[in-house]
Amino acid sequence: MSDLATNLNVDYSHVEYQAQQLAKHDSNVHLVLGQLINSKYLDDVADQLNEKLQVVGTLSISTLAKDYNLPSEFLSEEIIKRLGKFIEGFQDEHDPKVILTPAYISRYRARIRGVLTGISMPMSVSLIVKEFGFEGRMFFNLAEEMIRDNTIKGSITGGR
Repeated sequence: MSDLATNLNVDYSHVEYQAQQLAKHDSNVHLVLGQLINSKYLDDVADQLNEKLQVVGTLSISTLAKDYNLPSEFLSEEIIKRLGKFIEGFQDEHDPKVILTPAYISRYRARIRGVLTGISMPMSVSLIVKEFGFEGRMFFNLAEEMIRDNTIKGSITGGR
Protein backbone atom coordinates (compact mmCIF):
# COMPACT_ATOMS: atom_id res chain seq x y z
CA MET A 1 0.00 0.00 0.00
CA SER A 2 2.93 2.34 0.59
CA ASP A 3 3.94 1.92 -3.06
CA LEU A 4 0.40 2.71 -4.10
CA ALA A 5 0.37 5.91 -2.02
CA THR A 6 3.67 6.96 -3.57
CA ASN A 7 2.59 6.15 -7.14
CA LEU A 8 -0.73 7.97 -6.74
CA ASN A 9 0.93 10.83 -4.90
CA VAL A 10 -1.61 10.75 -2.07
CA ASP A 11 -1.24 10.51 1.67
CA TYR A 12 -0.82 6.96 2.97
CA SER A 13 -3.76 7.39 5.37
CA HIS A 14 -6.14 7.75 2.39
CA VAL A 15 -4.87 4.56 0.80
CA GLU A 16 -5.04 2.73 4.12
CA TYR A 17 -8.62 3.89 4.76
CA GLN A 18 -9.79 2.81 1.32
CA ALA A 19 -8.03 -0.54 1.69
CA GLN A 20 -9.78 -1.10 5.03
CA GLN A 21 -13.13 -0.23 3.46
CA LEU A 22 -12.49 -2.58 0.55
CA ALA A 23 -11.55 -5.47 2.87
CA LYS A 24 -14.55 -4.74 5.08
CA HIS A 25 -17.10 -4.82 2.24
CA ASP A 26 -15.61 -7.55 0.04
CA SER A 27 -15.21 -10.98 1.65
CA ASN A 28 -12.76 -11.99 -1.11
CA VAL A 29 -10.26 -9.30 -0.08
CA HIS A 30 -8.13 -9.40 3.06
CA LEU A 31 -5.96 -6.69 4.56
CA VAL A 32 -2.96 -8.44 6.06
CA LEU A 33 0.20 -6.72 7.30
CA GLY A 34 -0.45 -3.69 5.11
CA GLN A 35 -1.09 -5.82 2.03
CA LEU A 36 -4.34 -6.34 0.14
CA ILE A 37 -4.71 -10.02 -0.66
CA ASN A 38 -7.57 -11.45 -2.68
CA SER A 39 -8.94 -14.97 -2.67
CA LYS A 40 -7.61 -15.68 -6.19
CA TYR A 41 -4.06 -15.08 -4.96
CA LEU A 42 -4.70 -17.41 -2.00
CA ASP A 43 -6.07 -20.06 -4.36
CA ASP A 44 -2.90 -19.76 -6.47
CA VAL A 45 -0.78 -20.09 -3.31
CA ALA A 46 -2.81 -23.18 -2.37
CA ASP A 47 -2.10 -24.71 -5.81
CA GLN A 48 1.63 -24.06 -5.33
CA LEU A 49 1.52 -25.55 -1.83
CA ASN A 50 -0.29 -28.61 -3.13
CA GLU A 51 2.41 -29.22 -5.76
CA LYS A 52 5.10 -28.92 -3.11
CA LEU A 53 3.12 -31.07 -0.65
CA GLN A 54 2.71 -33.87 -3.17
CA VAL A 55 6.49 -33.97 -3.69
CA VAL A 56 7.62 -33.53 -0.07
CA GLY A 57 4.67 -35.16 1.73
CA THR A 58 4.58 -32.74 4.65
CA LEU A 59 4.50 -28.97 5.11
CA SER A 60 4.77 -26.84 8.21
CA ILE A 61 2.55 -23.77 8.35
CA SER A 62 5.21 -21.84 10.29
CA THR A 63 7.72 -22.40 7.46
CA LEU A 64 5.13 -21.40 4.88
CA ALA A 65 4.32 -18.25 6.85
CA LYS A 66 7.98 -17.23 6.60
CA ASP A 67 8.16 -18.10 2.89
CA TYR A 68 5.04 -16.10 2.00
CA ASN A 69 5.54 -13.34 4.59
CA LEU A 70 2.07 -13.85 6.06
CA PRO A 71 0.94 -14.38 9.67
CA SER A 72 0.77 -18.08 10.50
CA GLU A 73 -2.75 -17.79 11.96
CA PHE A 74 -4.08 -16.19 8.78
CA LEU A 75 -2.25 -18.67 6.55
CA SER A 76 -3.43 -21.60 8.67
CA GLU A 77 -7.08 -20.52 8.33
CA GLU A 78 -6.78 -20.08 4.58
CA ILE A 79 -5.01 -23.42 4.10
CA ILE A 80 -7.61 -25.25 6.18
CA LYS A 81 -10.37 -23.72 4.03
CA ARG A 82 -8.66 -25.12 0.93
CA LEU A 83 -7.87 -28.62 2.21
CA GLY A 84 -9.67 -31.11 0.00
CA LYS A 85 -10.33 -28.48 -2.68
CA PHE A 86 -6.98 -27.11 -3.80
CA ILE A 87 -4.75 -29.00 -1.37
CA GLU A 88 -4.76 -32.80 -1.38
CA GLY A 89 -3.73 -33.44 2.20
CA PHE A 90 -4.91 -33.26 5.79
CA GLN A 91 -3.93 -31.68 9.09
CA ASP A 92 -1.84 -33.77 11.44
CA GLU A 93 -4.24 -34.65 14.27
CA HIS A 94 -1.47 -34.21 16.85
CA ASP A 95 0.00 -31.02 15.38
CA PRO A 96 -2.54 -28.94 13.45
CA LYS A 97 0.23 -26.68 12.14
CA VAL A 98 1.46 -29.54 9.93
CA ILE A 99 -0.14 -30.69 6.67
CA LEU A 100 0.45 -34.29 5.52
CA THR A 101 -0.46 -36.51 2.59
CA PRO A 102 -1.73 -40.08 2.88
CA ALA A 103 1.21 -41.22 0.73
CA TYR A 104 3.66 -39.67 3.21
CA ILE A 105 2.03 -41.48 6.13
CA SER A 106 2.06 -44.72 4.15
CA ARG A 107 5.79 -44.35 3.35
CA TYR A 108 6.57 -43.46 6.97
CA ARG A 109 4.59 -46.46 8.20
CA ALA A 110 6.48 -48.73 5.78
CA ARG A 111 9.84 -47.42 7.03
CA ILE A 112 8.84 -48.00 10.64
CA ARG A 113 7.51 -51.47 9.84
CA GLY A 114 10.78 -52.34 8.08
CA VAL A 115 12.93 -51.16 10.96
CA LEU A 116 10.84 -52.80 13.66
CA THR A 117 10.56 -56.06 11.73
CA GLY A 118 14.35 -56.21 11.46
CA ILE A 119 14.95 -55.83 15.20
CA SER A 120 15.71 -59.16 16.84
CA MET A 121 16.38 -58.04 20.42
CA PRO A 122 15.10 -55.36 22.82
CA MET A 123 16.25 -51.93 21.73
CA SER A 124 15.85 -48.39 22.99
CA VAL A 125 13.19 -46.47 21.08
CA SER A 126 15.24 -43.29 21.36
CA LEU A 127 18.12 -45.07 19.60
CA ILE A 128 15.80 -46.26 16.81
CA VAL A 129 14.34 -42.78 16.38
CA LYS A 130 17.77 -41.17 16.31
CA GLU A 131 19.45 -43.80 14.12
CA PHE A 132 16.77 -43.85 11.44
CA GLY A 133 15.75 -40.19 11.55
CA PHE A 134 12.17 -40.68 12.67
CA GLU A 135 10.09 -37.95 14.26
CA GLY A 136 9.42 -39.21 17.79
CA ARG A 137 5.73 -38.49 18.16
CA MET A 138 4.86 -39.90 14.74
CA PHE A 139 7.04 -42.97 15.36
CA PHE A 140 5.21 -43.78 18.60
CA ASN A 141 1.76 -43.24 17.10
CA LEU A 142 2.36 -45.37 14.03
CA ALA A 143 4.33 -48.08 15.84
CA GLU A 144 1.64 -48.45 18.50
CA GLU A 145 -1.05 -48.57 15.80
CA MET A 146 0.81 -51.34 13.94
CA ILE A 147 1.28 -53.31 17.17
CA ARG A 148 -2.44 -52.98 17.99
CA ASP A 149 -3.57 -54.25 14.59
CA ASN A 150 -0.90 -57.02 14.56
CA THR A 151 0.91 -55.64 11.53
CA ILE A 152 4.07 -56.13 13.59
CA LYS A 153 4.71 -58.26 16.66
CA GLY A 154 6.16 -56.80 19.82
CA SER A 155 5.53 -54.11 22.35
CA ILE A 156 6.80 -50.73 23.41
CA THR A 157 7.44 -50.33 27.12
CA GLY A 158 8.48 -47.40 29.25
CA GLY A 159 7.68 -43.73 28.88
CA ARG A 160 7.88 -41.57 25.84
